[in-house]
Amino acid sequence: MNFSPFILCLFLSITVSSCGRFTPKQQHPIQQTKQAAPTHYGPLLKKYVTPTGVKYDDWAQSPEDLSKLNEVSNYYANHQPPSDSQAALAWHLNAYNAFILQQILSDWPNNGPLDSSLLFFHKKRITLSGKRMSFLHLENKIIREQFKDPRIHFALNCASRSCPALHNEPFQAHNLDKTLHKLTTHFLNQNSHALVESKGEIQLSKIFDWFAEDFGGKENLIPYINQYRKQKVPLDKKVSFLKYDWQLNSSK
Repeated sequence: MNFSPFILCLFLSITVSSCGRFTPKQQHPIQQTKQAAPTHYGPLLKKYVTPTGVKYDDWAQSPEDLSKLNEVSNYYANHQPPSDSQAALAWHLNAYNAFILQQILSDWPNNGPLDSSLLFFHKKRITLSGKRMSFLHLENKIIREQFKDPRIHFALNCASRSCPALHNEPFQAHNLDKTLHKLTTHFLNQNSHALVESKGEIQLSKIFDWFAEDFGGKENLIPYINQYRKQKVPLDKKVSFLKYDWQLNSSK
């Protein structure tokens, strides 16, 4: 039986999101792991992640490194997280960030996660431990709900300019608390998207609006950030929120 390319593509779309897009290879059964990340994930981050953003264009031009990133995604698709709580949190943070990178690069070039679809975070586009899910499910129903550490918001990267910078190393259980403290401190003291202070008012990242409950409620936002701020914010400042910039966090 002969099929035209269009009909064949339409047929294949029943099982994959679109022709030519990466779909994680399924291996059975799903395996338990003690690793936080595959060994080649770290070198990829070191190579392409800079303090000013990600070198997506360079990455997209390397078939070998794209293949390695797909292998990282397949790892998280086909393994269970470690049983230890800190190791499991590191594992999930790495998985989220790796999937974001893979999804951006699978649809390259683009201007950010919302460039091709306003439902980028809502669609079931990733497979974690054999289960199909959305980025919102992974963040809200797994990472936030299970681990309840507000500092995760400064470790997760959504490939956007207003997002806290992508960490250029895989997260590891043995130093995770120190790393999360460092990333939170850096964001609240050195990132221009974290806050803007003026007389009588402070504008905070929209992250503090969306996830206020994680920081103890909107009435506790200033006390929370003052735990990490070198220059403390007066408690009587009026709090408002900055507009979120969803443009791609590509390196300058």
